Amino acid sequence: MEYPVRQKVLLYFDRTSPEPTLTNGINEWLFHPWLGMLGGALLILLALFQIQQKQIAAMACLSLILLGAGAGMISNYISLRKKKLQPLSAEITDIYERQISRPGRLAGSGKFTYYPVVRYILDGVSMMRRCNINSGRKESFRIGDEMKLYYSPSEGDVRERKENLFILICGVILAVLGVLAGVSILAEVLR
Repeated sequence: MEYPVRQKVLLYFDRTSPEPTLTNGINEWLFHPWLGMLGGALLILLALFQIQQKQIAAMACLSLILLGAGAGMISNYISLRKKKLQPLSAEITDIYERQISRPGRLAGSGKFTYYPVVRYILDGVSMMRRCNINSGRKESFRIGDEMKLYYSPSEGDVRERKENLFILICGVILAVLGVLAGVSILAEVLR
């Protein structure tokens, strides 16, 4: 019942289960997963070069991390801005509860994540979806509350967030810091 007819979804197959897993058709990343993995690898190299006292190589890794993060944030803002997203009102109809750790003796065990399930009208058709936005506190979402979604007329899909000027500003700052770190590396190498 969570996904009505004509709703875009993706099916994933999990090797541990004979049944496919159904998810929303759009993944909304601030950073593309490949950029995140590359950043993680650069962080490991940064630590390694720091331990080996290779300051130039460590600074190069830091410069690439800052530049990549900044470029990713700027790209995210521009991509969402081009979609000309229109606000779409949705109502929280249910709260999906997912256990992320089993109860045990350790602190932090037995945790849950809560996702709002919303209903909205799109082209005269009532649609329903479980949002990717989540919280560790059930009180973060209340049934009956209004939630803003964003419709992309060019792609015909609904997103949970729109472009954010704060993300753009942070991206520009990180990119500038990455360039400055790169310039300082060049100055050190040419000296």
